[in-house]
Amino acid sequence: MAKDRLFQQEQRLQRVITEKRIMARLQHPFVVSLHSAFQTSTHLFLVLDFCGGGELFFHMLQRRYFEEPDAMFYFCEILLGLEYLHSQQVLYRDLKPENCLLDMEGHVRLTDFGLSKDEGLTPTARFTSFVGTAGYLSPEMVQRQGHSTPLDFYCLGCLLYCLQTGSLPHYEGDYKVMIQKRIKGEQCAFPHWISTDSKKLMKGLLSPEPSTRLGSQRGAIEVKEHRWLFEVDWAKVYRRESQKCFPNFPPIVPRRDITANFSSEFTDGRGSRCPATSAASRTRRRPAASFTRPWTASRRSWAENEVLRHAWSRHWPCLDPRHASVAHEFEGLAATQRTARTPKGRWDGQCGMVLCTAAGRLTF
Repeated sequence: MAKDRLFQQEQRLQRVITEKRIMARLQHPFVVSLHSAFQTSTHLFLVLDFCGGGELFFHMLQRRYFEEPDAMFYFCEILLGLEYLHSQQVLYRDLKPENCLLDMEGHVRLTDFGLSKDEGLTPTARFTSFVGTAGYLSPEMVQRQGHSTPLDFYCLGCLLYCLQTGSLPHYEGDYKVMIQKRIKGEQCAFPHWISTDSKKLMKGLLSPEPSTRLGSQRGAIEVKEHRWLFEVDWAKVYRRESQKCFPNFPPIVPRRDITANFSSEFTDGRGSRCPATSAASRTRRRPAASFTRPWTASRRSWAENEVLRHAWSRHWPCLDPRHASVAHEFEGLAATQRTARTPKGRWDGQCGMVLCTAAGRLTF
């Protein structure tokens, strides 16, 4: 991300800081990991796991919706990722198919933690900030009643509904009407192909009252014990092993031609690889999109080119050279990565950095 853009808005800057801080301590099979972070004179880079399978959102649009066993497969992996985030005192607050990436083996990796909260998350804590994506807003968020972990379970219910129907709960073409129905506590309609147990699970997750919502008392364990998930072996889910309840394992096998796994807005030229420069495309694709960054898997090639150009021309330090595909180019820089100096600050190679531009200086 361009540094000058970061300093244009304090909120944008704080979200980047929050995301880097959170991702630096996350390590889970279904959550994107941050391997390291570095900067050039003009840009900030976060080196993440390569998720060449694209967004779950993109694949859902290709199919319109997923059959129940396939939706269950993704739901289970997402649930384990969400459970881990809560165990790390992280409130996600932006769970949606666009933030569920697929790795090259077809498994889910949760990403985008710019809207997340990782401070003060206790059983009694309530946060009043208004964040999220319109289609996944819970009643308590809209009414500013204070939110906590039940918010994530409401988003999980919206996501499951979306996977199985191709639409959002309560949505009939008007977002305002959708929000009003949620505030009033109206039940959403279900297509005829949704099973009874699946309906009950979604109704529990979409409860308008946070205190009675499924997951509000014992967290993800309550969801795991639901009848719809009775046959799931959670140990096998964690180990990413096949089982009878998932006949298609995985439901989507990412293509080796990586560009085929992404929307054309991310693959048609360099401009589309930087969402920050394409506000029109973001608005077209996400009517109420949340904070968007240019360092997901689909922008990896462009980032690598930037790394090579700046590292060789200005001898900027690279991160751990074992992770990137350009590792052999940086073997000579590895020994200096923890002590290298920037013009106005020191990058520590692991814990943080200093952002230095004409607009200001930030310890990151």
